Amino acid sequence: LSLSLPSEIPMACACHRYVMFLPCHDSSHDPCRLLRSCRWMDVGRPRLGCDQDETHAMVADDTVYEDVDTWWKEHVHADRGKKWYRDAIHYWKGVDATVDGVLGGFGSVSHVDTSESRAFLHHVLESQRKRTQERGGRTRAIDCGAGVGRITEQLLIDVFDDVDLLEPLPHFLDKAKENLARAGAWDGGQHKGTMRSDGHRVNHFFQMGMQDFEPEEKAYDCVWIQWCLGHLDDRACVEFLQRCGKGLRDGGLVVVKENISSKGIILDREDSSVTRPHSCWLRLFKQSGLILVKVENQRQFPRELFEVKMYALKPKC
Repeated sequence: LSLSLPSEIPMACACHRYVMFLPCHDSSHDPCRLLRSCRWMDVGRPRLGCDQDETHAMVADDTVYEDVDTWWKEHVHADRGKKWYRDAIHYWKGVDATVDGVLGGFGSVSHVDTSESRAFLHHVLESQRKRTQERGGRTRAIDCGAGVGRITEQLLIDVFDDVDLLEPLPHFLDKAKENLARAGAWDGGQHKGTMRSDGHRVNHFFQMGMQDFEPEEKAYDCVWIQWCLGHLDDRACVEFLQRCGKGLRDGGLVVVKENISSKGIILDREDSSVTRPHSCWLRLFKQSGLILVKVENQRQFPRELFEVKMYALKPKC
């Protein structure tokens, strides 16, 4: 690791009043995984009462911070997030550019993940379909934190005419291009069109982080953000979602799919990310000026994984 870690790392908990500490030398550590071999620390229910009020505590190392804003200011905002994002990039540079790699060894859940996402997306798009049809033209989506192009290849390219990918890791983007070219969705930058019979295609690959990305205004029918907003602190998350809202066409939606902690905000120092509870996501969406259209739980995931929720959001105006 490129940074100094405590002897144990806190991970998420299926029970509302315990935090699990995993030895940091365990190479199988992944932010989405709950391991059975661990030590449990009772932090007490009142101290992590994020679902009961606007206080949102953070579990970091052996300490429970009652005010997460203070933690963000001291550890992230002090250098404008440079170390926080640098450490995240360092972590993901060491991850194989495969579906199994980007899913932390849980590549087996990819099919059920995209299957549930497809059903959710179909439902929420149906409610917006009239406005989209009245506008006419090709539909367009962007896959944020796209990794190796898994969601674009298995979902978005089937639903939207044009898809863009946003991903900061070059080795992930290279693999995404390879995968999508093989699937006939990308022409290798030759501008010869798509080999798909439906004419759907991948247009642009943006190599940058979400904190630096600003979509063009009124460009997208769907901004898909899955398993990556945990790398943004609260302020950066709100600012990014605000920019996404401005990037939506009339009738467009932002879809967020994320792990959900049972209580409090769980810090993972290894990859510079946090796992937030449902109440904290609702607060961030509200601050971003987005209205919740629909929320659903992901089903059929292994019990050792975090709960996962899908949120469909639209701008207030």
